[in-house]
Amino acid sequence: MSILERILEELSKTEKKEADLCKYVGINQNNFTNWKRRGTEPPATLLPLFAEFLNVSVDYLITGEEKEQYYLDPEAAALAQEI
Repeated sequence: MSILERILEELSKTEKKEADLCKYVGINQNNFTNWKRRGTEPPATLLPLFAEFLNVSVDYLITGEEKEQYYLDPEAAALAQEI
């Protein structure tokens, strides 16, 4: 499954619309439509915004799998557990 297919799948799971996603990311909806029509992927620089809007990780958009967060600093890991 492609990144764009995952984005579309996540949109279909929610009541969010493509137009809302495009507005949030700051792109013209025609760009999104062109990616779908051509079968191309959105620029990598936009993936964090897509992920944020869809409440998924960038890892998920790229691989289809959520990754565990790894912390080198034990204090950071403890703080993350508290959230």
